[in-house]
Amino acid sequence: MGRENSLDLHEARLSASFVMTEKLHKFHDECIMPHLQVGAPSGAPLMKNAIQLLTDDHKKIKSLLEELANTSTRAVKKRAQLLDEVATMLKIHTTIEEEIFYPAFKQAGNKDDAKTYFEAMEEHRAAGELVLPDLMGTKPDSEQFSGRAKVLKELVVHHADEEEEGMFKRAKSIFDKAALDALGERMQARKAQMLGE
Repeated sequence: MGRENSLDLHEARLSASFVMTEKLHKFHDECIMPHLQVGAPSGAPLMKNAIQLLTDDHKKIKSLLEELANTSTRAVKKRAQLLDEVATMLKIHTTIEEEIFYPAFKQAGNKDDAKTYFEAMEEHRAAGELVLPDLMGTKPDSEQFSGRAKVLKELVVHHADEEEEGMFKRAKSIFDKAALDALGERMQARKAQMLGE
């Protein structure tokens, strides 16, 4: 790698780190605040239930991954910024699923639901411990980055669609409204904690 490419890569990563705070604020405004609905009789905000919250996250993450996969090798800064945002959102999303939603689902469900739980955990591991770290270690100006971004997108989209069509539909039958609301509240609190609020 030439010195100029190395400097460009360093500059792109440095620029991306400076905008991380801005991205976290954007994530807060777009992913956290829409879940709060002011106007409850007591004046306290009502949070979306667990399934609504997770589905909204899926939409935002899919959109970012689509944008990332469609960038060109010349969009080094854009790729770095999008990748940082995707990594942050995936970390927060998978944490609230793994710490709160999945264990509750497994505990409330049957043997088939336990199987679904373990499959979902493995899909998180594949994306978060294998594909995402490889992508983050890949030069943003390379075709290899393009290929890895597409693989991450396909993996995450498949996982999210599978959750929405299987696990979330099943969760609606094993949890009542109060339980889904309570899970959503716990998950939202954990998100806020991770964002340092």
